[in-house]
Amino acid sequence: MRHIQFRCAALLTLAAALLLAGPALAQGCRGVMTPEYSTYVSYSVGASYTIYSTVVLDGSTEIGNTEYCNLSGVTHTPTVRDRLGSASGSGSGAPVSPAAYLSQEETEQIVGVPRVVYYESASADVYCSAVGEIYSWSQPEITLAIGVNRYLFTGHIDPNLGCEYDLTCANGNGAARCGTYSTDWIYDEEDGNAYCTEHPWIVTDWLIFNSNCDALFGPFPVPGPGDCQ
Repeated sequence: MRHIQFRCAALLTLAAALLLAGPALAQGCRGVMTPEYSTYVSYSVGASYTIYSTVVLDGSTEIGNTEYCNLSGVTHTPTVRDRLGSASGSGSGAPVSPAAYLSQEETEQIVGVPRVVYYESASADVYCSAVGEIYSWSQPEITLAIGVNRYLFTGHIDPNLGCEYDLTCANGNGAARCGTYSTDWIYDEEDGNAYCTEHPWIVTDWLIFNSNCDALFGPFPVPGPGDCQ
């Protein structure tokens, strides 16, 4: 699973914004709210190449110097939005008091097709009922894709590394988008060398994040040759 974390903080002075009705405010509100929120985005792949993206917003607001500020009834509300390929959604949490911890998340999923590129974007914000938006975050659009490689046993077995497999794509090795190194090694402590002879063909799967490859699953044995994607 690939995990990316973004952090953002803002400082908002309540001097004029919270001049709500009340005699105590004649002395002037000089309160300060310091939003301390983080937004996290994670990506993972499950069975049948199902791609998941999850956006999580959490944190709280530090409240200071509010002696002459009327915060009665003031609330903070989180909202997160996520778009993954053709799937999109948003969610808002329940309003909480300004200093209370809040958390909100949104998850989208699509069934990925190898070599097809999917676009993902996300955003989050926290709205204060007294002064409006106090936290805002957005992620530039990124790309996600599934890659599949096929390897063929070379017949060479190293006592330390195991079985030597070479990248072998029926549609040409240039079609492989990830793991384009020519050799992979498989070592099975239980089966030993038997794995190589019983499974001459194997595949490995990849999650491609903005052209960067993360190994997902494999190696898995397959019946014979096929395309890389």
